[in-house]
Amino acid sequence: MKIYLAGPLFSEAERDGMEKLKGQLESLAAESGRTVRVIWPYELITQEEIKALGESAKHEIFSRCNPTWKTPI
Repeated sequence: MKIYLAGPLFSEAERDGMEKLKGQLESLAAESGRTVRVIWPYELITQEEIKALGESAKHEIFSRCNPTWKTPI
């Protein structure tokens, strides 16, 4: 199963909360013997890449998120 985990990333607290949620989802899946891939957009691109890409960063983020749905677990 794949889970696309999206949510607010505006502050360090929000990012930490989402990272914790990702870990909890993965742990619960493992405990129940299920294979889960949690796709968290924050991990698909670095802050340095975003700065370097400028306005086109949003398009690059989308292109990186979109193909992940086509790949096997």
